[in-house]
Amino acid sequence: MAILDWKRQVGIALLGVVSLAGLSGCPGGELHEINRINKQIEDDLNAVVVTAGWLHEQKTIDDSEAETIGQAVSEAADAKKVLNAQLRTLASVDSSNIAQVLGWVQAFEQKLSAVGSQAGHVKNPDSQKKLQLAFSAMDATLTTLTALLVGVQHAPLKAGFDAASEVALGLAAFQAIVGLLAKWRADGLLTDSQLQDAMDVENDDTKKRALALIAATTPVPRVQ
Repeated sequence: MAILDWKRQVGIALLGVVSLAGLSGCPGGELHEINRINKQIEDDLNAVVVTAGWLHEQKTIDDSEAETIGQAVSEAADAKKVLNAQLRTLASVDSSNIAQVLGWVQAFEQKLSAVGSQAGHVKNPDSQKKLQLAFSAMDATLTTLTALLVGVQHAPLKAGFDAASEVALGLAAFQAIVGLLAKWRADGLLTDSQLQDAMDVENDDTKKRALALIAATTPVPRVQ
């Protein structure tokens, strides 16, 4: 089965979970649902850089790999900060602005794809698998958000990274479903403003970790 088919099934499965969990019936309608899924994406991006940092500490990814991943995550965090700010301007999501929201999400997705690309180029097979699973869980959740905005039949699903296998995407789907259910319970009583505040805090942490990862690979110049 092709990767695109897997990703389409992931989107369908996650949308089903979102509906069954009762997210679409929560106060705030689709905007609240978008904020909840967007919070999961934030958590997953943070998990990617935490994984990369740990692998670098274990010396299973080299300085060059860690630096490129750190830079990609840093740029994705910047793009996510923009997306979070854009979502804060909305009072609701409906037919009058959904195309605009989709454009915002796709702009973020372009930066996110660079993270997946770097994960796929890690030389150590075990480390590559760990990074790909961390990334693909996030990518599956992003697919869910895109599918929510434009409908599963027309969602612009992407492969994320060339090295992803069907098994990895299957595991990612499971991880994303578990993550969304956990966040549904944990964030169930949070308002949109509280969700957005939490996203901003975690995004700042992701940026900080990405810069720390880059710094850890950069030799400190000697003072003559």
